[in-house]
Amino acid sequence: ADYNNAADIKTLGVAICLEKISTQAFYIENKNDNFDKLKEIFEDESIKKYTYNCKNDINILKNKGLFLNNVDFDVFLASYIKNPNRNHELSAQAFDFINHISVELEDKKSKLSSILTSSLADYAMDNAFSILKLTEYWKNELSANELKLLDEIELPLSIVLAQMEYDGVAI
Repeated sequence: ADYNNAADIKTLGVAICLEKISTQAFYIENKNDNFDKLKEIFEDESIKKYTYNCKNDINILKNKGLFLNNVDFDVFLASYIKNPNRNHELSAQAFDFINHISVELEDKKSKLSSILTSSLADYAMDNAFSILKLTEYWKNELSANELKLLDEIELPLSIVLAQMEYDGVAI
């Protein structure tokens, strides 16, 4: 990856998959202040956001001066709650639970900034699609107690941990 932590990542773009049009995802490249135009969406409390590792997403956007409000679901956390011992990678979850083979980047060892924008876009849009479909899967698979644990403990804790990571912690 091109970063040591989410707070100092160079953001190349963002992919969004809308719940109402779940068969199509969109990729917005980070140029010409495109992220500023998405500020309303990211910060709107009435729009639910589904993520994979919201802690990173919060800090990546915070580094751009944006705040990710109303994180409603995190498929990484859902997978961990269901079975802490399994592989929680997005591609593994997509394959195991929604029978989806994820788009892979051809050269995983290259810096992301050196990969073609079209390849990055395909990869990011596929991830967004997988997150939406896995959210649907996990909302049906988790028990009421597991959903409560996610909503009342894990997601709020992730927001606190994201802030701690962003600010740094003195020891």
